[in-house]
Amino acid sequence: MGCSESKCYNQKATPQQRVHDYQKESRHFRRDVKIQPNSLLPESFCGGYISAYQFYNQFHAGFCAPYICNPNYMLIVDFRSLEEYTESHVWTALHHSFIRWDMSTIKDLQRYSYIVFYDHDGTSAANVYSHISAIFSNLTAAMTDVSVILGGIDRVKLHFPHLVRDEGKNSVETIKNGVIRNGKTSQNNYEASSVPWMPCSVLGASIFLGNLDQARNPTVIKDLGITHIVSIGRSPEWKSKSVDYIGLDGDRNLYVTFLKSCEFIRAAIEKGGRVLVHGIEGLNRSAAVLMAFLMSMSNCLLEDAFVYMKSLRPHLMLDEETLTCLVRWETSLFGMPMTDIDELWTTDI
Repeated sequence: MGCSESKCYNQKATPQQRVHDYQKESRHFRRDVKIQPNSLLPESFCGGYISAYQFYNQFHAGFCAPYICNPNYMLIVDFRSLEEYTESHVWTALHHSFIRWDMSTIKDLQRYSYIVFYDHDGTSAANVYSHISAIFSNLTAAMTDVSVILGGIDRVKLHFPHLVRDEGKNSVETIKNGVIRNGKTSQNNYEASSVPWMPCSVLGASIFLGNLDQARNPTVIKDLGITHIVSIGRSPEWKSKSVDYIGLDGDRNLYVTFLKSCEFIRAAIEKGGRVLVHGIEGLNRSAAVLMAFLMSMSNCLLEDAFVYMKSLRPHLMLDEETLTCLVRWETSLFGMPMTDIDELWTTDI
């Protein structure tokens, strides 16, 4: 969006005149738009905090397999009491007492892609005199990025209980055995391989984007409480009796697929359902379906929907035909095309 006529940027005009000309052209441009676009921004918190939804997406991120299986991908540290940790903890998490927080260890921690801290409910993390705050400050001073989960393990368990492992009968000594002070244990590696690869959370715990394998995995359906599934291109062979399914062929007429899927998703959400949209890999047409839904739901531009989805699923691979159809969808919403496809892939995220 902007002024394309040369009069909008008159080199000889004063700065005030150029601003006036730009505003005049912008008002003229907006008169041709059926509805005014709204912004759609990814979640962002200051102070190193992340939400339970952001943590869930980081934990389950992956292209061909979940990244959490990589021992250098994510270090999760529990800052509750050892007894609480023994009873239950986030999968793959280490208790803070298992790590020697000296300078050599802090330097070694830089090999991780993500370092995530959590406490019980977020209160300790907010206390500047707490142990978790002190360690956070030391790591930050050492130029090591650390995130803290808002609401702690309680918030994670509320929205994604499958991410919390209940130890039950395990003793403190059993958990301590074999722990490496500045790295993960074989127990943690086992935990990482035991967690199913979950689809991406697009809107809280209501809408998810995934692949075919996830759509036909009973554990995924049960753990996320999926009630509706939109299959783009290929439907899963296994189907749950408690889930409503719709299968759409995005190859023949993707625009019609947008229409039908948006109607299906909207109706499901209004009933309080949880929707999984999937394709073969969940990287092209199924992602475009959710972009179309986000655009119609929030009246945002294709550019905003694209940036939003790219922030959640960085390895998206939308082809030119899919993007062209999304521009057509944008045109139907606003009365004119608003996004330049050529600029999408150069947009900073």
